[in-house]
Amino acid sequence: MLPRCPRAPPRPLLPTAPPSAVSPSAAMEVPVPLLVLLPALLAGLLSCPGAVASVPPDCEKHGVIGCPRHYNPVCGTDGETYSNECVLCLSNRENKKDVQISKKGKC
Repeated sequence: MLPRCPRAPPRPLLPTAPPSAVSPSAAMEVPVPLLVLLPALLAGLLSCPGAVASVPPDCEKHGVIGCPRHYNPVCGTDGETYSNECVLCLSNRENKKDVQISKKGKC
């Protein structure tokens, strides 16, 4: 019978630092600027309902006399539903405002 050779311990696939070189807290460290900026960014996004993307209405394609009566609602950035884009433009002209379209459809 042939003598058995002792098995070598398995080698790690990636080089690792000795256990004494890595402290437990070092593995969990997060850069301080990230800890400061992340809550500020999240708070800013949550507290700004007007931060959603808005589109300016195409008022040049609508006349200055009146608007068609078709119902194609748009939601203005002022939180009001307008029956169509032309009505939004007419309201902007009459009230000297710059309300934009926050989304198509009712608010």
